Amino acid sequence: MKTEKTFKQVIEFDIISGNYLSKVKKGEETAFSKCLESVNKQVRKIFPEYQEKRDFIRMAGCVKDEKTSRLILEDKDYTFTEEGLKAVKAKLKELDQETVTIHQRILPENNDVELTAIEKECFEGFVIDLFEDEFEKQFRE
Repeated sequence: MKTEKTFKQVIEFDIISGNYLSKVKKGEETAFSKCLESVNKQVRKIFPEYQEKRDFIRMAGCVKDEKTSRLILEDKDYTFTEEGLKAVKAKLKELDQETVTIHQRILPENNDVELTAIEKECFEGFVIDLFEDEFEKQFRE
């Protein structure tokens, strides 16, 4: 099934899933870790698009030489005016909220997987359905 996730959610998923998968020993993979790996591979294909958009935003907001219109670099990084930097930060925030389509790999038996609260929140909608314990249920009702 397909779902829409923001770039920010995708980045968080990549970090947390990479950390989780680094703890899984070769030969001890589970159905859950295989689903996680599958979505992780898919997510990594999105990063070039994200990085290209991010680079374009930064280039568009940096200082340019008035005579040559070349970008001004300082220590191998773009130079920004105060206003330009504010604009870039705002546009990068907007970019983080842009959505991309992800193919979910939801396991029906995922309730047996031991996850931290952060992992549960991060993996939700990627490889697990909504997790609710009794404490969480009282706030959703």
